[in-house]
Amino acid sequence: MIERIDADLIKCRQLVLSASDGEPRIMAHVTEDGQAALALYDLAGRMRTTVFVGAGGEGHVALFDDAGRARIDIAQAGSPAITLRDAQDVPRLILTLAGESPTVLACDADGVPLEPMAEVHT
Repeated sequence: MIERIDADLIKCRQLVLSASDGEPRIMAHVTEDGQAALALYDLAGRMRTTVFVGAGGEGHVALFDDAGRARIDIAQAGSPAITLRDAQDVPRLILTLAGESPTVLACDADGVPLEPMAEVHT
């Protein structure tokens, strides 16, 4: 449903902005429970970046490769974290703040964290 407020403001739950060739480049969506999502597409029509804000306010950004796999995740759900994923979508490196202590974790081929590579105690 689209609601026109005035000449400069239109309210709707989904918005798609397309390039001159008709391919979507930006999609914005709000769910029934208030979660917001934004997706950005490259010229070939592949989703490259998503930004998501959950109902509880937690944020998430994902960057995708040519095959559509999220390779970099940035999340704020409790402790902030940046996760780098391999081509099989397995987490391989995680940077996080547990409490106030930054931690860098390398993960094995199954995504299981190894001993912390670096941990700073403040």
